[in-house]
Amino acid sequence: SPTHTEPADGQPVVILLGWAGCQDKYLAKYSAMYSQKGCTIIRYTAPWRMIFFSESFGVRSLQTPARRLLELLFDYSIENRPVLFHVFSNGGVMLYRYVLEALHTQQPFKSLKVVGTIFDSAPGRRNLRGGLRVFCMVSCLLLSPLLVEGISVEGRTTKLVKEHLSI
Repeated sequence: SPTHTEPADGQPVVILLGWAGCQDKYLAKYSAMYSQKGCTIIRYTAPWRMIFFSESFGVRSLQTPARRLLELLFDYSIENRPVLFHVFSNGGVMLYRYVLEALHTQQPFKSLKVVGTIFDSAPGRRNLRGGLRVFCMVSCLLLSPLLVEGISVEGRTTKLVKEHLSI
């Protein structure tokens, strides 16, 4: 029978920041890769409305989810582990911008041990043509009832996590 073992205290925490419109099932594939290495995984995709509308008009709407992601490390008592960010496309980078800001300016986040960041397909050029192309692609996803905006910790979406990131 399969057994579940908890990761060792020193094992890294990998935070996956999804691209705009990313469905959780796609990030789950990356989670599996890191989980096989014994890492604890947190994955999050910011709502596309925040990425394309609020941020485009100068509203710092991603600041709160960025801070809440970092707070999860303390909520799950894994703040002393090394942290690796895997950031996807412009949507992930836009959120990561606020993660970096919090890491450098806010206690207790300054004490986190960030050991690296992987930029995967990011960042792209920020111009009107490129932005419109991405916006059109993501807006097509609205037609899909499968669009998922959420977070999963080690493959489980818990009540705490759902409440923690409710905006």
